[in-house]
Amino acid sequence: MTGWKLSEESIVCYGSDEAALGFAHLVTLALNKRSGMSLPKAIEHIYLVNSRGLVVTGRKSGGLTEHKLQFARPSGTPELTSLEEIIKCAKCTALIGAAAVPRTFTPSI
Repeated sequence: MTGWKLSEESIVCYGSDEAALGFAHLVTLALNKRSGMSLPKAIEHIYLVNSRGLVVTGRKSGGLTEHKLQFARPSGTPELTSLEEIIKCAKCTALIGAAAVPRTFTPSI
């Protein structure tokens, strides 16, 4: 609908439980099958965010399970906690809400 290709999207997933992980998995599979992109390269299009912020390998605040780690940004990535900062850093083109947290998507987002 936008005229953009999935391979051009930068997707922020707000939430990191089953729904968000399922979505992230499906997007990476679609990128792999439709664009011929490797799975590690496809994962680079996903920015997973949970209650402690951006999911980053070795994150100091913890809260990472094996399932979340497969979509973690590499160690050394800024451990951002503000959704607005994460959206800017990711140059987000798509925002997926998969968390039951009211009033998260503010007008500025």
